[in-house]
Amino acid sequence: MAYYAFGARGRYQEAGRLLSPGQEEPRTPEIGHTISLGARDFVRIQPDYYSFDKLFDRVHALGGVTGFAHQAMSFHGCRGMALNTIRGKTDFLELAQFCVAEGPLLVQHYYEFLDMGFKLTALAGSYGQVALLRRLRAGLGLKGPRIEDEDSPLLRQFDVVIERDEEGYYVASVPQLPGCHTQAKSLDEVTQRIREAVELCLEVAGAPEQTLEFVGIQRITIAA
Repeated sequence: MAYYAFGARGRYQEAGRLLSPGQEEPRTPEIGHTISLGARDFVRIQPDYYSFDKLFDRVHALGGVTGFAHQAMSFHGCRGMALNTIRGKTDFLELAQFCVAEGPLLVQHYYEFLDMGFKLTALAGSYGQVALLRRLRAGLGLKGPRIEDEDSPLLRQFDVVIERDEEGYYVASVPQLPGCHTQAKSLDEVTQRIREAVELCLEVAGAPEQTLEFVGIQRITIAA
């Protein structure tokens, strides 16, 4: 899921603001989703995908910074922090984001690590910013493409996988759009949120080049 460029070719600065490439990779359901920003190259350690510490070390060597996404609340990110933040491997935690329940920011894990003396910068995710911009645009009456417009020739269908985590949250993801996911306490709410997440993904990254045909989901049992 590499972006258009890394290093100097991927950076843009204007009026004291800096746009820098990054990656939300690796991402796991067991120890969280990671974010790396500002590195000179994309990093993936496929044979040791769950060894976040090795990836964090490599990103730091390439001049980047690292952290966890989703407030470390979703996808058991707190486990990843327990394994890596206490070893000084991370620099920030994403607190402001789009795909969480409305209400106060979930800062439990952030303050737990601050209280233990670890320095972590609070980060705002890009989806959160895009969502705010879209709502502002709607409030101003500005027009933009809407995928649910019945008269639009751009209607597309996407398959959504919905699971429920240990805390009772419904987690929805779209296999055709890597990184497109959200969560909510009810099925109705998660359905509405995944629609909004799909719209955002299409607006930011565009439609996928390849279309996957949904066949089904199978459960297998292995010795572990």
